Amino acid sequence: MNDDSSLEKLDAYLRFLDEKLGNPNPHDPINLDKDVRLKYYRLQKISEGRIVLEAGTGGSLSAPSEVGTGLNADEQVPLSQVVQVLNERFGTSFTATDELFWEQVRDDALANPNLQQAGAANTRHDFAYALFPATRFLENPEVRNVIQRSMLDQVYDRIRASHPVEPVTAAEA
Repeated sequence: MNDDSSLEKLDAYLRFLDEKLGNPNPHDPINLDKDVRLKYYRLQKISEGRIVLEAGTGGSLSAPSEVGTGLNADEQVPLSQVVQVLNERFGTSFTATDELFWEQVRDDALANPNLQQAGAANTRHDFAYALFPATRFLENPEVRNVIQRSMLDQVYDRIRASHPVEPVTAAEA
């Protein structure tokens, strides 16, 4: 049985989809090139094998019972583990002092009321723009991205935990 929030989510999704699709001619193909574009594709053979089917042997197939994206939440790891991985992967020599610096940056971000408000009101992706406005504190972009991702996850998750989002009812929308 659907609850009101699932219907509201579906309604919001369909309204946004309708805006993207517009009012196309049913005979024209839908062109979403300006919104969605495949940039990379990788084909990898993972295994090889045979499935033997025997005549007269039945089986069953069950369909998915839940609706959703199937995405799992990222696992939280300590900053010291991120530092260790960075040192191993990129040959850097970050120390405990660097780790303390990043912890201080994280703690300052958590104490900032503007960032708390931005984290409570935005998605993780949009919150990253508030947390890292043109940050260039590391020269290597791969290292910078790993540190920013880790810090974003820690700051955003803590802000969301302390500022739960109130569901919008149909009367407020």
